[in-house]
Amino acid sequence: PLPKNPLTALKELIQVGELAEEFELYGLKWKMRALDQNDLLLSLDAIKDSLDTQSGKFMAMATAQVIYSIEEINGIPIYSIFPDIKLEDFNNDEQEYIFAVKRALKKYLTSLPPQVLDDMYAKYTEIDKKRNEALDELKNF
Repeated sequence: PLPKNPLTALKELIQVGELAEEFELYGLKWKMRALDQNDLLLSLDAIKDSLDTQSGKFMAMATAQVIYSIEEINGIPIYSIFPDIKLEDFNNDEQEYIFAVKRALKKYLTSLPPQVLDDMYAKYTEIDKKRNEALDELKNF
């Protein structure tokens, strides 16, 4: 059960919602995490211009969720993969910095065959399902 102090309880809910896993796929070791609400909002902002059809919406959202969930590739944090993108270049605005890194990552990932992104999305949904199951256990207290 969660503690009675509301702030402590919220912090513990956030912690339960933080789930990251490593797996190998297509010869690379990936680390992905379940997205939080802020990540989902950022990913929606990133795709708002490509939402013409229902199938387009699904594909764009699935791709954005994969991109925003990737933390590391072969043990290297994605923020180290693009050394030309620096936080200080964005007036230390972390959100703009994250957008820039994710846009750079998107250029590579969207050049992959669709099957690779489909398989990565399947991995993301597994991670998200595990996180949601942990939260469901708390919901029943």
